[in-house]
Amino acid sequence: MPPSIQELPTRRTGVIRAVTAVLGLLVGLGVYSYGMFHTLMPTSAEIKDVEHCGIAVGTPLKSEPMTASRSTGSFLCQVAPDEWVNTPYGSGPLFLGLATALGFGILALYRSSVLRLAFASAQRVITLVAAFWGVPMTLLNLHLTFIEGTLTPKWALRTAFYGMLSGVVVGLIMWYLVSRLLRARIAAKRS
Repeated sequence: MPPSIQELPTRRTGVIRAVTAVLGLLVGLGVYSYGMFHTLMPTSAEIKDVEHCGIAVGTPLKSEPMTASRSTGSFLCQVAPDEWVNTPYGSGPLFLGLATALGFGILALYRSSVLRLAFASAQRVITLVAAFWGVPMTLLNLHLTFIEGTLTPKWALRTAFYGMLSGVVVGLIMWYLVSRLLRARIAAKRS
C-alpha cells in the first residue's frame, strides 16, 4: 500500500534529521582531527607523536618534577614516572569539535517528536541528558588523559563510567528542577 500524503513529510523530516545528526558527528570529528593533527585522517605516526608528548623521538627532554603549582599551568605530558614536559597539544580542537557535533545534534532535535517524547518521563530525560552531557564529558576526559600521556585501557573504562554517571546525575537534576516544573506549568495552562 503506498504511503499517504501526510506520512511523506514525516518520513522525509526524519531522514533529514538523521542525516543532520550523522553529518554533525562527521564534521565534529573532522574539526577535531584537523585541529589536533592538521589533517582529516591522522596517520599512526601522528598519533604516536601525541603519545610521545608531541616531541620528536631523540630530542633531549627538559623534564620538571610535578608540583602543585606546576600542575595548574600549561598542559604537561608524562614522559616517565614523576617526569613531565610541556606539550603543544591543547583542548581547543576538542571543544570546537564537540560544539560542532552538539550544534548539529540540537538542530536535528529542534521541534522533533523525539524531544517531546524525551521529556515525558524521568528515564527518557536522563537518557537524553546522558547523551548530551555524559558523552562529551567522557570524550573530554579521554582527550586530556591522551595528551597527558597517561591514557590506559583501565583509565579509559573508568573515565567512561564516571562520564556517564555525571550524565545521569545531571539528568536527574534536569528532571527534578526543570522538566517536572515545565510539565506542571503546561498542564496548569491546559486546565
